[in-house]
Order: sequence, then C-alpha cells, then structure tokens
Amino acid sequence: MQPKLRVLLLACIVPSMFACAVIDDIRDVVETVDEAITLLQQLDESGTWDYVSDGVDGLIDQENGYLATVRFDHTQTGFADDSFTVELEVDGDNDAWATVFRNGDPTRYFIDAPPENVGESHVYRRNPQGSYDCVTSAGGDDTLERLLRNGIDSIFNDYSDVAVGVQLLSVANEVDETTIAGRAVTHYEIESKIDDALDILRRFDNEELEAKIEEAGDFEVGGDLYIDNETSALLMFTSTYHSTRTTERVTLRFEVTQWGGVANIEPPEVANACPVR
Repeated sequence: MQPKLRVLLLACIVPSMFACAVIDDIRDVVETVDEAITLLQQLDESGTWDYVSDGVDGLIDQENGYLATVRFDHTQTGFADDSFTVELEVDGDNDAWATVFRNGDPTRYFIDAPPENVGESHVYRRNPQGSYDCVTSAGGDDTLERLLRNGIDSIFNDYSDVAVGVQLLSVANEVDETTIAGRAVTHYEIESKIDDALDILRRFDNEELEAKIEEAGDFEVGGDLYIDNETSALLMFTSTYHSTRTTERVTLRFEVTQWGGVANIEPPEVANACPVR
C-alpha cells in the first residue's frame, strides 16, 4: 500500500474508532442512569418498610381485636444473645395482655394504650402478689419496656433499629395469595437490592444510592410478609437479617393467629401506677 493511501485510511479510521468509543461510553452512562432511576423507583414504590408500616397501621385500626405471637432473636459478637417470645391479646382499643417468655419463664404484662392511640402506652408488669406495677416505676427490664410500650408498633421499631437495610434497600415482591387466620392475604417476598445498588455505583456516582448504602452497610436479608387484602393489615412477617458490618443478626417472626373476636380488656389491679397522662 502506498504511504499516502495508508495515511489517508488511518485518518479516516482513527476518528471513527474514537467516535465509536465515545458513543459506547455515553450509551453505558445512559443505561446506568436508567438503572439507577429504575431502582430508586422500585425502592420508593415497593419498599418493604412501606408495606410493613401500612400493615402495622392497619392492625392498630382493627376494631375487633386480634391474637398474635412474636418470636424475636438478636445476636451480636461480643454481646449476650437476646431472645424471647411474646403472646399478644389485643382488643379493639389496642389495650393488650402480653405474656413474654424469656429463658422459659413467662412474665405477664398489661399494656394500657393511650387515648386515641396518641402517645406512648403505659406498660405494667405483674408482681408476685398478683397485682401490677408500672414498669418505669418498678424498675427492671428496660428492653422489654421499650419493646412493649407501643404494642406491635414498638416490636417492629426495635427490629428496624438493627435491620436498617430492610428499610432502605429492599423491596417486597408479590408472590401469590393465600389465607391466614381465615383472612384472604397477599404474600410478598422480601428481596435485597444492595447488590444492584453497589453494581450501579461501580459504574456511575449516584448520591442517593450512595447515602443509602452508607447508612445501611453490607447486609443479607430474607423473608416474607402477608398483607390482609381487605384492610391492608400485616398478618404475618418473617425475616432473618444479618449485618456484616456489625455482625448483628436479628430474626423476627410475627403472626396473627386470630382476627377479631377479642373482648374488651379490663385493666388489672394496679399497685404502682404510671404517671398520669
């Protein structure tokens, strides 16, 4: 090939190759931005915690009461394990009996819901004489007082303090329909989105996703939730969450075992009352 012709061909080919590379880079950026937008929309529209929060509100608004069981296990390297089971009987005003089993020993509590469910409940623990003491005035187990002070709402708040990634970087995917406690429910499966978010950040900066990952840290999660079709109340939630940043692992299983049919709960005999609201 003549030198002049070779130079001419190179002059044509090199800019074309450069243009193709630029176009590919632009295409990759556009596709990554689209993926980020899609993921953020998923988290906004199908975020697990939106279903849980709305479901808990649905239970609080339930006017005929319910029975439920809760199993809570919390472990972390270097700390004592914290595990207990709670049996709940909640009436239409959200007053409740709670029997807590820890280390095999049952403890009976009365949860006095605030008027119109505004503010925190008063929690009373049964004493050896058979009457009840305000937990705060009687001293003792702050963990359980925190767990019970707002009934089912506090149980999920306690879980969410550890399971940050479930709130920020997971979605609930509809699976099928079934029945729980005689109610028609929709079954959702919890799916972590942290790998998707990390993959996007490796290719393109996104401040919102970066902030979510920074707050949640690395985690693994699996579980299911079941939502009542008529009221949107949460009837079952099962989840195992593992934070690889802190080595914390929390497992929560909540299930409504009876819907409605709970008589109005009368307050027990109180020996040491909580402060007047």
